[in-house]
Amino acid sequence: MNPKRIAALAISLAVGLMLFMSGSVFGCVLNEGASCVFRTLDIASEEGGGAGRNNAMLGPDVDLARLQSNLITFIASKLSGATSTSTSELIALSQQLPQKSDAELASLLSSAKLLDTGNTPLHTRRIELMVQEQTRRQNERLAQKLAQQQAAARQAAKRAAAPASMPAAPMPAGDNPGSARTPDGSTAFIDPGASLWFKMESLQRLYVWADTGGVQNIELAIYSPGTTDFWGQKPIGVGSKNKNEGHDLFWTGRAPGGGTWYARVTNYNNNSVPVSVNFERVKSRIRDFCTSCHGEEFDFETCDSKDPKFCDEFLPSLLQK
Repeated sequence: MNPKRIAALAISLAVGLMLFMSGSVFGCVLNEGASCVFRTLDIASEEGGGAGRNNAMLGPDVDLARLQSNLITFIASKLSGATSTSTSELIALSQQLPQKSDAELASLLSSAKLLDTGNTPLHTRRIELMVQEQTRRQNERLAQKLAQQQAAARQAAKRAAAPASMPAAPMPAGDNPGSARTPDGSTAFIDPGASLWFKMESLQRLYVWADTGGVQNIELAIYSPGTTDFWGQKPIGVGSKNKNEGHDLFWTGRAPGGGTWYARVTNYNNNSVPVSVNFERVKSRIRDFCTSCHGEEFDFETCDSKDPKFCDEFLPSLLQK
């Protein structure tokens, strides 16, 4: 039972007892003759310890004072115990509430509110603890949401401050020398009877090749730097099969002054053909220097034509540059 209810009950009983003992009607006891005999208490007098008439008249008042004193002591002890018990219960409840789920907490709070009469401070405090736990959880969720929003805003600001990446330039059409592409080894489909143009810058020997997957009737035509009439002027060379290079069509050459080379790949089949074109700038070798000395009509590994002494004197000066 609630300690405070015990205290209230004790007070009620004490009051009733005092009324019984001090009342003019309820203070008498019936004897065998049904006559009312007043009950007196044997209380020692201050003077002689006897039970005189005056002391008999004061007996109920003294007894009432003693009962009141005993009652006050009893109530004080119960209230102090109740306070200790209530504090322990509230501490235990505050420790249990964080372990409850939201649904469990809401159910406990709803049941507690139904039982609340507003007259029990302990029960009111229970409800306050539940409400505080709900408020704490709501504040935590709001703080987390705010932190997420702030992080998203920082990321958005960071992206906005970052320089915008430039879009990739569109691939040139390659249908004429003016829109020629730079070979990069990617595969392009060439329609029947159509051509695809490529251009390359080189100051050294140039290797150019085209891979067709073994399909025949594909032409790789090469135009040297300085060409102005690509339709009326013949190409400087055409690609062919080279067993040492491993490509379907291969061509190599060099111009003394270097510059922009053009390659035209033409499909003479009745269906589209995938073609991959690429090139390589090769470091000049001895024969390239000798070609500069002796002319384009010679292709040799050593300078043993015309005047070798001239090349012996010319090559070191080139190599030192």
